[in-house]
Amino acid sequence: MIMLSPNRPVDADASAMQIPSRADWGEIDENDLDAKWAFDTFFGKSFAAAEEMFQSNAMHFGEDLESMPAAPLNFYAPALVQYITSEHAKGDADGASTFLHRVAWLLKSRGALLHPETEVALIGAADQVARRQNFYEADEDIYGRFADLYVEIQRLAGRGA
Repeated sequence: MIMLSPNRPVDADASAMQIPSRADWGEIDENDLDAKWAFDTFFGKSFAAAEEMFQSNAMHFGEDLESMPAAPLNFYAPALVQYITSEHAKGDADGASTFLHRVAWLLKSRGALLHPETEVALIGAADQVARRQNFYEADEDIYGRFADLYVEIQRLAGRGA
């Protein structure tokens, strides 16, 4: 259970799910270097191992989510949510900023692949990140206003104006 706010827990516990199998990854186009990299980097990794990877470099490893098919995406995205909403993410301005941009991109470009629980977890985490810009030490002059990115995420999710 991931606590996205004091009053709103979201069950995004992919750690209870089975690690995506080779079949879950489907056919990987050898010419799609991003998909091949995502597979080579994440295939066989547990939820905990993925969370540790995100903790080591959320900006770098988070990018791989964009090239995953549905099953791995829905398994590993909550590991990024778990990290980015944890105390371990304090001061990770790059990770927080790219997380918000990634959520917007996933909703816009790959929304059909997101399971409802994953989408709820991503949007809830985006809300928390947007409200805690200072926690991530993300200077508005460098990263912009996280709250503005969250408005865009709500719009893309069909929840805002």
